[in-house]
Order: sequence, then structure tokens, then C-alpha cells
Amino acid sequence: MLRWAWRHRRSIAVTAVVGGGAAYGAYYLYRKKRELDELVESLGLQQLLSGGGSASGASSSASREERVREHFSDMQREADRLLIEALPRLQEQVAALFVTDSLQERLRAEGPSAEPAQWHELKVLVVSRLLTAQYALVLTLLAVRIRLNIIGRHYLLEAQATAEGTRLEGALTKLTKKRFLSMEHLLGEGVQPLQQRVTAAVRAHLAAEMDGVPSKETFFRELCTSSVSAEQAVEALLPIRAELERGLTESNGGDPAADATHDSLLRSFLLEEQQRAHGKLAEGDQLHELLGEVHGLVSGTAFRITLDDVLETAFATVGAQLSLAAGGSSPAAATANGGAPATPPGASLTRVKLLAKYKQLATSTLGGLEPYTAQLLEVPSLEEFCFMVYSGE
Repeated sequence: MLRWAWRHRRSIAVTAVVGGGAAYGAYYLYRKKRELDELVESLGLQQLLSGGGSASGASSSASREERVREHFSDMQREADRLLIEALPRLQEQVAALFVTDSLQERLRAEGPSAEPAQWHELKVLVVSRLLTAQYALVLTLLAVRIRLNIIGRHYLLEAQATAEGTRLEGALTKLTKKRFLSMEHLLGEGVQPLQQRVTAAVRAHLAAEMDGVPSKETFFRELCTSSVSAEQAVEALLPIRAELERGLTESNGGDPAADATHDSLLRSFLLEEQQRAHGKLAEGDQLHELLGEVHGLVSGTAFRITLDDVLETAFATVGAQLSLAAGGSSPAAATANGGAPATPPGASLTRVKLLAKYKQLATSTLGGLEPYTAQLLEVPSLEEFCFMVYSGE
């Protein structure tokens, strides 16, 4: 935590904003998993602060810190396991939002006689799907980590009260914890607003490509013969990403009003998804405080820095996979050689093959641990941010 705070000492200004709304959400993620109660019991948190009874004060303090760290590490492993379980539902949802099979079949059948506008529409859809898959993965990862670490901290407070024989004021009910941890809305239908915004941005940025379109035959010949390198393919996404991620790297001098007008679509999406999932809360509902804390975290600079780091890793992985498809070295081989994936001079993909690769990468993004999710879990600022959430600092 100290390392993280020192590294970002000039930009951190995390505040808790009380607010947010919610209603009861179906408890899906943990339906087939052990509840957090069992997790806490397995770590022996009832003795968390006792330090083993007969130990010296220094030893007790060390033991307490070790147990807290052990619990924190276990919470991250549990969060990662739940994320992997969520991927198939994200995959299914994203695939349903971008149905391109019939369009691809028609274009394949028509060949040179296909309208350029149809090829353009396919490009809009596959690029949008690739971007949506990256954002859905990153945002789900962060949503799971934030919620689980907040609840983990509450369990620690309960364990402390139990060890001291005191009553914890405002202790969360088990029902409140389940409602807060529920990801059912996001995994069931929550990606659609994100998909709509991403697609609109992609369509707007690619519209100029249809200016001065050549004949069908010339367009098709260029599509099949002109090539794009992996670096060029990744660079082509940068203007679209800049719009969608606006507010993550901009500094507004810590002015909340300025931040609100320059906020990232991605941070806004998380806060709006929270509102959609829970709706209007009854007065006195315990979720008010929990959702208010999430709002404060997501609106803060620490989250912005972490989100930016994780996104950069996600798109670096996209670049590595494109490089591999273009004939470059594998990411593993490049790492062993101490550098980025090497692409031989002239290695590239034709534009038509690149469209197919975009779709393939979107599918593999949500296809399991490797290669995307595994890379995201190694981002240093992610764990540091999560410990900040867990410790309540």
C-alpha cells in the first residue's frame, strides 16, 4: 500500500461519495460456490487479532499482519476463480450482440460483386466486438475485485469485534452481502449499453473510409491483396480508444466538476450498471453505504490509474496476438528473449484476413484464462488498488 501511495502520491485523491442505488439482484456467481462465511472460517479469522495467545506483542502484530495478508490473497484467488466462471456468460452475451455469421456467408458467396458498404459494415461489427470484449473483460474483473474486497474488509471487522467480545455497529446481514456481490445483471444483459456506445464510436470513426469508394471489383481486389501490419492494426484502434477512454489519462486538476464533464465512458458505465442492477433503494437499506463506497472508488484517481494500466495490458495482448498471426514470435518466446514479440520485416495480414482475426481475437478474449485474463491478473497496480479497497484506506 505504501509503495502504491508513494508511486502515485501526486495524483491520488480518493474520496467516498455516499449515494448510488440498487434493488435485489439474483445471487448467481456464488450459487454453486461456497459462501464467504466458509472462506472466512477456513482462514480462522476469529483468532485474527489474538496473534496466537502466548506470543509477544511484536509476534502478535506480525501474526496479525500475516493473517490479514493471507486472507487478502485468498480473496484475490476467489475473485479470479469467479471471474473465470463468469467468462462463458460474457462470451455468450457479446456473441449475441454481434451476429455476423449471415453477413460473412453472404459476402463470401458474392465475392467481387458484394457491395463495399457491406464489407464496411462487417468491419464496424468485428472491430466493435473486439473492443467490447476487451472492455467487458476489464470492467468485470474490476467489478468483481472491488465488491469482493469490500466484503472481505467487513468480514475482518466482524472478526475483530468477535475477538474483542464487542458488538459491531452496522454489521452487514448475509442477505446484504449476497445482494452486493451479485453480478447477475451484468452477466445477463448488462453489456448491451457498453456495446451500443462502442459500436457508435467505431461507426463514427470509420465513416470516412466510405468516402470515394472505388468500384466493387477494385475494392474487393484491394481488400484481398493490400496488407496491414500488426502495429498498424493496433494503431488504427487508438483514435477510437481515445474517445471511449477519455478521462482516464486526462488531468483536470482534481476538480470534480471538470472530471464529471471529461469522464471516461468506462467509469460511467460501471456506475450506471450499478444503478440499473439495483434500482431505487428503500430508506435505511444497507446497500446505500456499500454502493456509495463503490461510487467513490470508481470516481477516484486510484481507480483511474489502475483501469488505465489494465487496459494498456489488455491491448498490448491484442497487439501480441496480432503480431503472432502476422508471423511474429510468440509472446512467451519474446519474453524469454527479453523483448516484445518480434515481427519479421514485411510480415502482415491482408485486410480481409484481418477482419477474420479481429473476430477470432474477440472470441479468445473471453475464452478462458489464457492469454488475456492471465495477463491482466499480473498488472502490479491491480493488486495494490485491491489492497487499498480491502484495507479501506
